[in-house]
Amino acid sequence: MVPEDQARAPIDASSPLIAGAREAFETALRRGDARAAGEAYSIDAILLAPGAEVLNGRPAIEAFWRTGLETGVLDVKLEVIAVQQQGDAAVEVGRYALHVSPDDGAAIVDRGRYLIVHRFEQDGRWRRAAEMFGPDEADPGMPR
Repeated sequence: MVPEDQARAPIDASSPLIAGAREAFETALRRGDARAAGEAYSIDAILLAPGAEVLNGRPAIEAFWRTGLETGVLDVKLEVIAVQQQGDAAVEVGRYALHVSPDDGAAIVDRGRYLIVHRFEQDGRWRRAAEMFGPDEADPGMPR
């Protein structure tokens, strides 16, 4: 349960609890640490990523990020548009820039939008319970 003073206070993009969780995730990817990136998610989290099956649970999500790191993900920047809290849940909407440098190609920056549902957990941390992200534009080289 969210402490009473946190449940009543409106949460925004600069909330230290949500911002800290966001920064820890960004730092984990920058360091190439899939395990730490996975810790940003609830044990039963769901991730909907473009071109991937629905990923259920922290182990599957950690494996997704490990594969991403192995194939060239270098960094992610998250720009928050809005965060709204309702009790033990908070919804974050924003834009991302995912920096990728594959071994067999030129570096790219995938830009898009994301939606994250955070859940306040018993250990006092906000974690991602559900996340969905997608690029702003389809890659012209990819079949539709």
